[in-house]
Amino acid sequence: FPTHFLFAQLAKAIEYLHITAHVVHRDLKLENVLVDHHTGHVTLIDFGPRPPLHAPARRRLCGQAGSPPSWAPAVCRRPFPSVFDGYASDMWSLGVVLYAMCASHLPHPESTLVELCGHFDVVEEKQTKQFIAPVDSFFIGAKRYFGDSTRALISGRLTMNVQGRYTIDEVMQSTFLQGL
Repeated sequence: FPTHFLFAQLAKAIEYLHITAHVVHRDLKLENVLVDHHTGHVTLIDFGPRPPLHAPARRRLCGQAGSPPSWAPAVCRRPFPSVFDGYASDMWSLGVVLYAMCASHLPHPESTLVELCGHFDVVEEKQTKQFIAPVDSFFIGAKRYFGDSTRALISGRLTMNVQGRYTIDEVMQSTFLQGL
């Protein structure tokens, strides 16, 4: 099944969770996306205990949950546990999932929690308060997997600038998902 078709369903599921149910998944990764091999229908699993986020202030989450390779930089931020925007964290993880769907590997080589969090610390320090990850470094050696619309969508989510990170509404309106 085409990546666009599968990813559109996953994005629609996250749209429902964030907009309608007011739930943050916190563990978006390929292992939690099931695909029916006959129909191509996607099912998102492994929600764990997820309280609804009824008030905007409650979208601020604390503590580490999920799988480190899909964590947003704010989840790793020291001192532990850090406070972060749960919706923006899901958007980062959705970018990691799309990258992995297209390239068949994760966008960063770090294999341990210490390495991953260390990578984010170095990137943040180099950007000197701009908090914008050098997204192009995620694409080095993998450019052949990404068209312009895919690259734009991933870049809009794999940014350390939480205010600049795509929302689910922007994902749903992206060129990548047009016509689906």
